Amino acid sequence: MRFIVCALLLFLNTSLSATVKVGEIPPQIVGITLGGEQVNLANYRGKVVILTYWATWCPYCLKEMPILANIQQKLKDYPFQIIAVNFKEDRKIFRDVARKTKKYGMVMAWDRKGKYGDAYEVTGLPFLVIINKDGTIASKYRGYGEKTLGKIINRLNELLTPG
Repeated sequence: MRFIVCALLLFLNTSLSATVKVGEIPPQIVGITLGGEQVNLANYRGKVVILTYWATWCPYCLKEMPILANIQQKLKDYPFQIIAVNFKEDRKIFRDVARKTKKYGMVMAWDRKGKYGDAYEVTGLPFLVIINKDGTIASKYRGYGEKTLGKIINRLNELLTPG
């Protein structure tokens, strides 16, 4: 009996800490909208998705938001969507930012306790994942800076170019 319990604990520990890798389909629920609905990546199949976890205490996250809003506006006629998930902050903070950014067309979501971000191993912010049209992870960026922005744009161009 002791062997079974140890084996079960080992299995649970390994499966819960498994890293979501490039080329794999990630966890589908990434956060909750202001209206309380789950944001499900399955609803965005056929689109390239930028999934970004951010917080207001993260200076680069705050720099990133207008850039992402601009990208969303420029790519509004393409199969593309940005989902920005506020990570581990109060609802009031999320609500205020979500209302201010609504006009940009980004999907704003909230992950109060880190439940959804933990599935992606969000341990540093900003944390960005690019998801292919087929729903698999194309690229992951953790704690990146301005120097990485060119790589992200190039990757988006690759994924959005037909062929």
